[in-house]
Amino acid sequence: MILQMEEKFEDYLRDESKLQGYADSISFPSSEDDIRQIIEGNRESCITIQGGRTGLVGGAVPMGGHLMNLSRMNRILSYDSSCQDNAILVAEPGVSLMELEQAIRCNSRKRPMFWPCMPTEKSATVGGCVAANARGIYGNVYGPAGEYVEEVRLMLSSGEIVEASRDKDSRLLEEIVGSEGILGVITRVTLRLVPRPACIWGLALFFREEGMGAAFADAIPADTGKEAFVAAAEWIDRRGIELLEERKMSMSRLRDFPEIDRQYSCAVLLELHAQDEEHMLELAGRLMELSAGYGADPDCTWAMAGEQEACRLREYRHGVAEAVNMKVEENHRRCSRIVKLSSDMTMVGGFSGILGQYRGLLDQSGMDGTIFGHIMSRDLHMNLLPVNEEEYGTARKILEGLAGQALCGGGRPVSEHGAGKIKAGMYGVMETRKRMARKQSFDPGGMWNRGDVANDGLCGMYQTGTSHIGRGYG
Repeated sequence: MILQMEEKFEDYLRDESKLQGYADSISFPSSEDDIRQIIEGNRESCITIQGGRTGLVGGAVPMGGHLMNLSRMNRILSYDSSCQDNAILVAEPGVSLMELEQAIRCNSRKRPMFWPCMPTEKSATVGGCVAANARGIYGNVYGPAGEYVEEVRLMLSSGEIVEASRDKDSRLLEEIVGSEGILGVITRVTLRLVPRPACIWGLALFFREEGMGAAFADAIPADTGKEAFVAAAEWIDRRGIELLEERKMSMSRLRDFPEIDRQYSCAVLLELHAQDEEHMLELAGRLMELSAGYGADPDCTWAMAGEQEACRLREYRHGVAEAVNMKVEENHRRCSRIVKLSSDMTMVGGFSGILGQYRGLLDQSGMDGTIFGHIMSRDLHMNLLPVNEEEYGTARKILEGLAGQALCGGGRPVSEHGAGKIKAGMYGVMETRKRMARKQSFDPGGMWNRGDVANDGLCGMYQTGTSHIGRGYG
């Protein structure tokens, strides 16, 4: 059950952040009893909890001790459609979003349902989404994952099970959701599903001038009514498009997308939800007319009718993120210190102003980078792509400054990716102290996920200018 760390397990020592970790042993539990036995076998050690390894901040990357991978706890335990408006699904933490979606479709053919937490990475796990309180592309409209979690089972370092439900222990449930694995192991989650929209379309709009595209982004109606609304609005800059163009032939599902002419400096991808086709046509027409006023080229617009086509547009957006991660991996091979460095902050203000600030910082740095992300929630991911130690240091300083601005300006310095090890302490001193106090009450021995969210002391890079990265960890 507890295996010695060998070369064949090397891939488990990193996630999409490219942060390299190390561990003495690894396990793949398939039940709560397995987890208890693993805890007993690691009383003198720390344990890092791991799911799908899709994280971008190194939260599931071990820095010593034992690594517990939950991929074999991937069963759908029950599905209840007896509720009038919703359905209830119970799952183990290792269920991937792709497996979850398949299970929901299989069980809800008469009354289609879905779980609104929609990260574009389908290999992410339910447990990981709950642990990070992920928001995904629908976050601004439907809310974060936690709003659709009804109950959680959490195993503590003592082996005791804590159950928190929305009906009986809502405050406890809120403490566990988004805790990034520092309190214990999520062994089971009960999810509330909502009706799937009857009509789903996608629109891709391309602008020659970034400023005009940003002005259109500011003009996107935030609330267009229950009958039809913009469920997701995503931004991609020219460099993001280029990175995808460079690599899309290696992504089979994206090869048939047309090449984007270099005259277009940015793209806005919209997903529209409606009760029926009549309301959808009305909304799509209004948005097309609005975008034309800001210079969107109607001859280059992609209109994708139906959920299957809209899903392809989501894949295009995810392809940009994948292409960026490939670039980070390429740069990491040149300089082993380089890891994923991107903003994951919700800023207060208009989209154009936030984009302008990010663009100014990126241009001033002189390094490669791209800006994409969620328009309506003002959560833009400025991905900095340093190629050497000097640029890496510059990139870190840029993110430190932005984190401080988000804290002072009433925004969120950590939005949907979590803090993990790369951004440990980024929540700010007061919030970090609250999290550390909470951890002490759940995990007094400090067994779980050491190094995440500055739980081993206020030593995160955003407090002291130091970092877990580059301390001889690989």
